[in-house]
Amino acid sequence: MSNIFKFPETNFTNFYDIARFSVAWKIMVYMSIALSVFGIFSLFVSKLNALQYFIGAAVFFGGILYLRSSFNYKLVSIVVAFSAAFLILISPFIVHDVPLIIEPIWLITILIFVYYNVGMKWGNILLTFITVFGVIYIWFFLNIPRSVTYPLTSLQLGSIIAEFLLCISVIGYFLCNSIHSTEFIENRYMEANDELSIQNKMIVSQNEEKTVLLQEIHHRVKNNLQVITSLLRLQSNELPSNEDRIHFEDAINRVMTMSLIHQKMYQAENLAELDISDYFSTLVDELIRSSSVQIPVEKIVNAEVKHIGSSSIVPLALLISELVSNSLKHAFKDFGRIFIGIYDKDDSLELVYIDNGKWKEVASDNSFGLQLIEMLTEQMDGKAERISDISGTRYSFLLKRLDN
Repeated sequence: MSNIFKFPETNFTNFYDIARFSVAWKIMVYMSIALSVFGIFSLFVSKLNALQYFIGAAVFFGGILYLRSSFNYKLVSIVVAFSAAFLILISPFIVHDVPLIIEPIWLITILIFVYYNVGMKWGNILLTFITVFGVIYIWFFLNIPRSVTYPLTSLQLGSIIAEFLLCISVIGYFLCNSIHSTEFIENRYMEANDELSIQNKMIVSQNEEKTVLLQEIHHRVKNNLQVITSLLRLQSNELPSNEDRIHFEDAINRVMTMSLIHQKMYQAENLAELDISDYFSTLVDELIRSSSVQIPVEKIVNAEVKHIGSSSIVPLALLISELVSNSLKHAFKDFGRIFIGIYDKDDSLELVYIDNGKWKEVASDNSFGLQLIEMLTEQMDGKAERISDISGTRYSFLLKRLDN
């Protein structure tokens, strides 16, 4: 039997649920034992009162069994509170040989319990329930003569005093548990906040370390790529063939494109994303500066997507680099104009590339540059459309973000 009254382990994670379950459990145990004792004692005073006590003890004991199996403290609190209130409210209708002294205090105790453990809604419902019963009793039954005989016997006085003390002790017990529960909740929240603060400091410190490490990695990669670029330039100077030097220059531009990505990543505050408007403007400027084109070239970069993840930026940058390089080599005569537009399209990117020149026959469909453009488009699971006429060449791409 002692195991039945032992506090069960629960799986609650919310501190309020833990505290309210604890209050419900302790009240159920306390009242089931106390009412059983009072029922036995009342057998010597009033068998009808004893029956009420035993019924009340059974209600609270049933609450203990259901709490142990389901942990649904709200349902148990509602059922037990309304059952206890009903037993108290019908007492004036069926018991006429004792004065009505303790009943109002019991009802106040039950109301406090429901308001705390279940909430405002059910507290108001119980208050309405008690009010309706009270009005009915006052209006229809208050004038019915009671068979109380004065002076009361010692047993009757002792029973009333004992029940009064029980009621007061329940109120005190409940309030003490409520205060203890509140302190428990506050302490647990303080402990949780302290733990979160420590973890947050550790996370911030780790993030700072990782940021510095990633920046250093980007910096080293950029330097290595610049070394490769310098070596390729030195090697290209030794090539006798102009065509070979052009191919070397294309390779240099591709390496420079990736080097520029790592340079921008190194300079960025958020390493996961890159400011593409600034990046592509710089990229086009670098390509124009490193090319052999002697005519003025105007560029317009309209990036309505402010950031693109690092997984998408590399193929997109190489794609734009090929487009710009092909335009610089094959499209312009007296004056060059390049327009690059990048827009959001749900989980995809729309890339629009326009130049004002007509590509020469050298840039045929089987050229390496155009094959690379096609390959990069496929890498981003995209589609491309090319239109070339007397006004220039227009490319339209719909490319999937690789970061999604």
